[in-house]
Amino acid sequence: MGNDESAARNFVEVDRLYALALDHHPDLRFISTEELGRALRDGNSAWIEENFTVRLMAWLSRVRALRGYWKVAKLTGLPGS
Repeated sequence: MGNDESAARNFVEVDRLYALALDHHPDLRFISTEELGRALRDGNSAWIEENFTVRLMAWLSRVRALRGYWKVAKLTGLPGS
């Protein structure tokens, strides 16, 4: 986060971003990495999407954001090309 002065500014900015996210998405919730890991390990259905189509669409969205995806997609005919 930098030195003391820049770290303080960075924390203020992170707080501002959290507030902005909550303004736009009032139902948004935050959990720790540990809590998320536990939910995934335990198969907590409240946190894990079980619909295959929804999971596939989320996976494709993430893949499309990968650097170089479009070049490979065009060459191979992958989805989204």
